[in-house]
Amino acid sequence: MLAVQNMNSEIILEAENVGKVYELNSGLLDKTRVAALDGVSLRIAQGRAHGIVGESGCGKTTLAKILLGLERQDSGRALFRGREISSLSTKDLLEMRRQVQVVFQDPYSSLDPRMTAGEIIAEPLAVHGLCRGQGEKEAEVSRLLGLVGLSSEHAGRYPHEFSGGQRQRIGIARALALKPKLIVADEAVSALDVSIQAQVLNLLKELRDRLGIAYLAISHDLAAVRFLCDDISVMYLGRLVESGPAESVISSPLHPFTKLLLDSVPSTEKRDLPELLPEQDEGWDGRGCRFKRRCPRRLPDCDGRAPALEIKSDNRTAACLNPLPQTN
Repeated sequence: MLAVQNMNSEIILEAENVGKVYELNSGLLDKTRVAALDGVSLRIAQGRAHGIVGESGCGKTTLAKILLGLERQDSGRALFRGREISSLSTKDLLEMRRQVQVVFQDPYSSLDPRMTAGEIIAEPLAVHGLCRGQGEKEAEVSRLLGLVGLSSEHAGRYPHEFSGGQRQRIGIARALALKPKLIVADEAVSALDVSIQAQVLNLLKELRDRLGIAYLAISHDLAAVRFLCDDISVMYLGRLVESGPAESVISSPLHPFTKLLLDSVPSTEKRDLPELLPEQDEGWDGRGCRFKRRCPRRLPDCDGRAPALEIKSDNRTAACLNPLPQTN
């Protein structure tokens, strides 16, 4: 079932029941099949910010790679403006690359240390033939630096001359160079100090308000996603377990795993935390609910029945046989 979206807006990227299986060597001759994604569906609409949260290894980045056309799904469909990404022509794929850009997690390794900030930002302009001459290119680089809170004087410096936050701003400026409709932010602030994270999140939100950019934000940090996103999808072991408007999901989670993520956020308040087993525990046995070994609301049916992502109330979906009561 698709995560609920504002259907009045054009859908830029869409996953329809996407599945992805990897084969891992488990011995000299044996291979183990691991489902990184199992029936994941969501839509990212024009001008909206959609966050995907979950623990490490839950499939967030795999989904992002499929939606970017960097990997191919084994089942289901990945769509760009209603067209299957895997069947796009070279010309149409180049246009998709122009409209969908990425901001990476590590602001240092994602920048070529041999290139200046100006050269890094100008590179996509050259690839897509968007600037006719040197003067036009320099003016555009200066404009993009200004958009992210840097000055034209920074154009001649190399990545090692910048702080982590400044390097991430350069990465954002590079992503903005092609005037994209959507930016995929894959853990875009997780490698930064906390105070710098806030500055970069504020910048991303300001750019969205000013330019109308849509975001797909991949993160394990619910606080960051809540600040930036309109909608949140929570993923656990390759499946979506809850989706809905960000404020509703945060203030009144329906799935016990979402509650676990919220309870794990540092707080000065004294709280009674649920008794949950450690992350991943003994793994999923392939039957019933993936979260059953760690769930304080486990029912007998959870052992053999896999809950589907169903509409529980207006704009809220959850995959749980015994969801938490909604408080708003």
